[in-house]
Amino acid sequence: MLYMFVVGKITNDVIVKTDEETGDRTAVLRVVSLRDYKNRGGEYPADFISVKVRNKNADYCAKYASKGNWIIARGDFETVIVDEETRRRPGFMVKAERVKLLSLHPKEKETPDLAEQEAEAAKAVGQALTEILSSVEPEVA
Repeated sequence: MLYMFVVGKITNDVIVKTDEETGDRTAVLRVVSLRDYKNRGGEYPADFISVKVRNKNADYCAKYASKGNWIIARGDFETVIVDEETRRRPGFMVKAERVKLLSLHPKEKETPDLAEQEAEAAKAVGQALTEILSSVEPEVA
């Protein structure tokens, strides 16, 4: 089984949509994660990843998560299909089966110290990964 972990900051407000036929609740979180090196311009490149949460995870994120929160999500890939109307490029998103907020509220400083936030998030990531990995049961062939 393939697992993917996404760690980063939520860049959008959480909006839960309900499928009228099935009653399933979903939300798509956009997460930004900085690379750990600087480019030639002296900036850290960023990756933006979509994370899809469903039902209980969607409700949890709607209740507690907001733009600027650090998050860790574990899941697998979902291929994004190109639609003629939306004109989106093909790609993927992570279907999260586990989600954990690493910060409940963004910093209230006007100019937040990125290094301080990343150090706090790194500590929380270590704790969250330990918790999440302990819940993964190895498959027996």
